[in-house]
Amino acid sequence: MRAIKKAGITGGAIVGGVIGGAFSVVGAISKIKVLDEIGAGIIDSSLTTGAIAGNIASGTTDLLVGKIAKKPKLVQRGKADLKDGGSSMVDNFFENLAVTLENGNEIVTGIKKKDRRRVLAGTKTFFKMATIGTITVGALKVPEDGVKPTKSDPDEE
Repeated sequence: MRAIKKAGITGGAIVGGVIGGAFSVVGAISKIKVLDEIGAGIIDSSLTTGAIAGNIASGTTDLLVGKIAKKPKLVQRGKADLKDGGSSMVDNFFENLAVTLENGNEIVTGIKKKDRRRVLAGTKTFFKMATIGTITVGALKVPEDGVKPTKSDPDEE
Protein backbone atom coordinates (compact mmCIF):
# COMPACT_ATOMS: atom_id res chain seq x y z
CA MET A 1 0.00 0.00 0.00
CA ARG A 2 2.71 2.41 -0.98
CA ALA A 3 0.03 4.60 -2.54
CA ILE A 4 -1.33 5.34 0.94
CA LYS A 5 2.12 6.49 2.10
CA LYS A 6 2.46 8.73 -0.93
CA ALA A 7 -1.03 10.12 -0.33
CA GLY A 8 -0.08 11.06 3.24
CA ILE A 9 3.08 12.81 2.12
CA THR A 10 1.30 14.51 -0.77
CA GLY A 11 -1.52 15.66 1.49
CA GLY A 12 0.99 17.07 3.97
CA ALA A 13 2.86 18.82 1.17
CA ILE A 14 -0.32 20.38 -0.22
CA VAL A 15 -1.61 21.59 3.14
CA GLY A 16 1.83 22.80 4.19
CA GLY A 17 2.48 24.43 0.84
CA VAL A 18 -0.79 26.35 0.83
CA ILE A 19 -0.84 27.49 4.46
CA GLY A 20 2.90 27.66 5.09
CA GLY A 21 3.53 29.19 1.69
CA ALA A 22 1.03 31.95 2.44
CA PHE A 23 2.79 32.74 5.72
CA SER A 24 6.18 32.76 4.00
CA VAL A 25 5.00 35.07 1.23
CA VAL A 26 3.41 37.49 3.71
CA GLY A 27 6.59 37.38 5.79
CA ALA A 28 8.83 37.99 2.79
CA ILE A 29 6.70 40.84 1.43
CA SER A 30 6.27 42.52 4.80
CA LYS A 31 9.90 41.79 5.73
CA ILE A 32 8.76 40.16 8.98
CA LYS A 33 11.23 37.31 9.30
CA VAL A 34 9.28 35.45 11.99
CA LEU A 35 6.29 35.00 9.65
CA ASP A 36 8.57 33.56 6.98
CA GLU A 37 10.07 31.20 9.61
CA ILE A 38 6.59 30.17 10.78
CA GLY A 39 5.67 29.44 7.15
CA ALA A 40 8.72 27.22 6.73
CA GLY A 41 7.88 25.47 10.00
CA ILE A 42 4.31 24.85 8.85
CA ILE A 43 5.56 23.32 5.61
CA ASP A 44 8.03 21.04 7.44
CA SER A 45 5.50 20.11 10.11
CA SER A 46 2.80 19.28 7.57
CA LEU A 47 5.21 17.10 5.60
CA THR A 48 6.23 15.29 8.78
CA THR A 49 2.61 14.81 9.86
CA GLY A 50 1.67 13.55 6.39
CA ALA A 51 4.58 11.11 6.32
CA ILE A 52 3.74 9.74 9.77
CA ALA A 53 0.04 9.43 8.93
CA GLY A 54 0.88 7.77 5.62
CA ASN A 55 3.19 5.25 7.32
CA ILE A 56 0.63 4.37 9.95
CA ALA A 57 -2.26 4.10 7.47
CA SER A 58 -0.15 2.04 5.06
CA GLY A 59 1.12 -0.20 7.83
CA THR A 60 -2.35 -0.81 9.19
CA THR A 61 -3.70 -1.62 5.74
CA ASP A 62 -0.80 -3.95 4.89
CA LEU A 63 -1.08 -5.69 8.25
CA LEU A 64 -4.84 -6.26 7.95
CA VAL A 65 -4.73 -7.34 4.32
CA GLY A 66 -1.76 -9.61 5.03
CA LYS A 67 -3.56 -11.26 7.95
CA ILE A 68 -6.78 -11.73 6.00
CA ALA A 69 -5.05 -12.96 2.83
CA LYS A 70 -2.50 -14.98 4.85
CA LYS A 71 0.48 -13.21 3.28
CA PRO A 72 3.31 -13.10 5.86
CA LYS A 73 5.48 -10.74 3.79
CA LEU A 74 2.68 -8.19 3.70
CA VAL A 75 2.17 -8.58 7.45
CA GLN A 76 5.88 -7.95 8.03
CA ARG A 77 5.86 -4.90 5.75
CA GLY A 78 2.83 -3.57 7.65
CA LYS A 79 4.56 -4.08 10.99
CA ALA A 80 7.66 -2.30 9.70
CA ASP A 81 5.59 0.68 8.52
CA LEU A 82 3.79 0.87 11.86
CA LYS A 83 7.12 0.77 13.69
CA ASP A 84 8.50 3.52 11.46
CA GLY A 85 5.43 5.69 12.03
CA GLY A 86 5.49 5.15 15.79
CA SER A 87 9.22 5.73 15.94
CA SER A 88 8.88 8.98 13.99
CA MET A 89 6.17 10.18 16.38
CA VAL A 90 8.28 9.42 19.44
CA ASP A 91 11.41 10.97 17.92
CA ASN A 92 9.50 14.12 17.01
CA PHE A 93 8.03 14.36 20.50
CA PHE A 94 11.45 14.17 22.15
CA GLU A 95 13.02 16.61 19.68
CA ASN A 96 10.31 19.13 20.51
CA LEU A 97 10.61 18.45 24.22
CA ALA A 98 14.34 19.19 23.98
CA VAL A 99 13.67 22.45 22.11
CA THR A 100 11.06 23.42 24.70
CA LEU A 101 13.38 22.71 27.64
CA GLU A 102 16.32 24.44 26.00
CA ASN A 103 14.30 27.57 25.28
CA GLY A 104 12.79 27.56 28.75
CA ASN A 105 16.33 27.42 30.10
CA GLU A 106 17.35 30.31 27.82
CA ILE A 107 14.49 32.42 29.16
CA VAL A 108 15.31 31.63 32.80
CA THR A 109 19.03 32.27 32.25
CA GLY A 110 18.22 35.50 30.40
CA ILE A 111 16.03 36.68 33.27
CA LYS A 112 18.71 35.83 35.85
CA LYS A 113 21.43 37.61 33.88
CA LYS A 114 19.13 40.43 32.75
CA ASP A 115 19.89 39.50 29.14
CA ARG A 116 16.93 40.66 27.08
CA ARG A 117 18.34 39.06 23.94
CA ARG A 118 18.16 35.59 25.49
CA VAL A 119 14.68 36.13 26.86
CA LEU A 120 13.43 37.38 23.49
CA ALA A 121 15.08 34.53 21.54
CA GLY A 122 13.56 31.90 23.82
CA THR A 123 10.16 33.57 23.76
CA LYS A 124 10.28 33.88 19.96
CA THR A 125 10.86 30.14 19.61
CA PHE A 126 7.98 29.38 22.02
CA PHE A 127 5.76 31.68 19.96
CA LYS A 128 6.73 29.89 16.74
CA MET A 129 6.11 26.48 18.32
CA ALA A 130 2.68 27.53 19.58
CA THR A 131 1.71 29.02 16.23
CA ILE A 132 2.94 26.09 14.16
CA GLY A 133 1.39 23.58 16.57
CA THR A 134 -1.95 25.34 16.50
CA ILE A 135 -2.07 25.55 12.72
CA THR A 136 -0.72 22.09 11.84
CA VAL A 137 -2.21 20.11 14.73
CA GLY A 138 0.43 17.47 14.28
CA ALA A 139 4.14 16.89 14.40
CA LEU A 140 6.18 20.02 14.91
CA LYS A 141 9.35 20.98 13.13
CA VAL A 142 10.62 24.29 14.41
CA PRO A 143 13.81 25.82 13.08
CA GLU A 144 15.92 26.82 16.04
CA ASP A 145 17.37 30.31 16.16
CA GLY A 146 19.58 29.84 19.15
CA VAL A 147 21.25 32.67 20.96
CA LYS A 148 24.65 33.75 19.84
CA PRO A 149 26.91 34.50 22.81
CA THR A 150 28.20 37.99 23.31
CA LYS A 151 31.85 38.59 24.08
CA SER A 152 30.84 39.83 27.52
CA ASP A 153 29.19 36.49 28.42
CA PRO A 154 31.92 34.24 29.90
CA ASP A 155 29.53 31.30 30.37
CA GLU A 156 29.07 30.91 26.64
CA GLU A 157 32.67 30.96 25.44
